[in-house]
Amino acid sequence: MLSSGKAFRVAPGQQGQPIASFWKFWSEGNELYAMNRDAKSMKLSVHASGQIHVRLERRDLQLLAPPLPLDGSSWDHTVEIRYLISPDRFRPTPKKLKKKEKAYLVDVADGNALVLNLIVARSGTTSAMPPQFSGAQPLWKSTLADGRQALLLARVMPLNEENQEHIARVRGANGLKVTYAGETPPSPHVELAHVFWSTTGGNVILIIPAGTETIRKLGKPASLESAGSHRRQPEVDCECPNASVELRAPNGARVAVLALEGGRTRVTLSKNEHIATQLGQFRLTRFDENLIAGQKFELPPVSLLAAASVAGLRPREWNYRVSCAYDGTDLSVTIRPISAALRIGESDSHPDLRRDEQVLLTAPSSALTINAAPGHSSFAVALNATLLLCDVDHA
Repeated sequence: MLSSGKAFRVAPGQQGQPIASFWKFWSEGNELYAMNRDAKSMKLSVHASGQIHVRLERRDLQLLAPPLPLDGSSWDHTVEIRYLISPDRFRPTPKKLKKKEKAYLVDVADGNALVLNLIVARSGTTSAMPPQFSGAQPLWKSTLADGRQALLLARVMPLNEENQEHIARVRGANGLKVTYAGETPPSPHVELAHVFWSTTGGNVILIIPAGTETIRKLGKPASLESAGSHRRQPEVDCECPNASVELRAPNGARVAVLALEGGRTRVTLSKNEHIATQLGQFRLTRFDENLIAGQKFELPPVSLLAAASVAGLRPREWNYRVSCAYDGTDLSVTIRPISAALRIGESDSHPDLRRDEQVLLTAPSSALTINAAPGHSSFAVALNATLLLCDVDHA
């Protein structure tokens, strides 16, 4: 099966049902694009200049390595998307595509990997398949405006030692955890992504469907315990320092300053319950004199280091990711949520917290976007946070 045209959707499947998220591939002019269709949290772009970008959470742009020339051919390898399908993953709920949607499923048994490779010819001349992919199945092709051919290839391969190591690291005891605010869905589906560069394959994006180890297991909320039981509600102090970061346009001009105005507050915790609080506020100061009307730009994300503390416990790393874009009129700044598990351990900072407990801190509670219109110099928004007291993960 070889599809042609501007857009193509593909995912691994079993018995006619997708077992992971779809990726959509398409072309516009001399550019190629790919997007994780379900989550819409990752978008890839391959530009005629040779630059390859991946965007996380809309504005968090990362520059990947340039295309890798494939020896013995006139093709360049841009990116590999590799699904790692473990037998112990969550089984997603079957779903039907909309009638107007056309998608392709590649049958992938448990214990295998679906490897998608996007390659581009260096010129408009059609050439033979690169020897590195002699056994691959062509899924989709597109002709760019300058005549170059783009080709999407697929292979199904057993999980080798390298891929098993990737799974163990990403899904291991120190991997990411998902905490549901309410009850865990009966059929959860969690995918973990990891982007890296390989000396042999160039840019690689791993898509790893996760299993039960990813879900943080919480006990019964304290508020649901019997009326006769003792309900422990420790009070803790939360402190947030002041910090700021400058935002500069591509020409070097300082267009804004984002300041975090921190503070101190006391919060009453309750076991296995999400508690909302406010750590301070972000204030954006815009400098109209350094912005050129109509001249759009988007800046790479910058970090704002301002680690909050809870009950005297502070995360080892705490960098707010700040993205900035200018549409020619409005300046928008987005701060993405980050989280950390603060383990009580041997700390004696609070007598009513136990050594086998931890406080999960998330701030901001959800993504914050400040839209700064011209004519107004200062804009403020609250920095809300969520605290969760629970047992230490032993997965």
